[in-house]
Amino acid sequence: MAGGAGFMKQAIHSLKDNRELRKIRPTRKEETPSRSGNNASQKSIKEAISHRFSKRDESFFLSRIIWIGMISLLLLICLVLYLMI
Repeated sequence: MAGGAGFMKQAIHSLKDNRELRKIRPTRKEETPSRSGNNASQKSIKEAISHRFSKRDESFFLSRIIWIGMISLLLLICLVLYLMI
């Protein structure tokens, strides 16, 4: 049973510290407007949709660049091996 009593003391101390921190921290007053769901404004919904489409297009472009790079590297390796024969 090594450390049993010390662990309890540490847990109680940690609990007290967390309670004191809760009292010190200010409460959040302004609420962030919802970007989806029933509480969202029309403007924030449009911004969220355009953001999602831009991220999708960015991902599509990046994957296309990666595929082109891999194919060109494969063709370059094939060309080098062909010239060595």
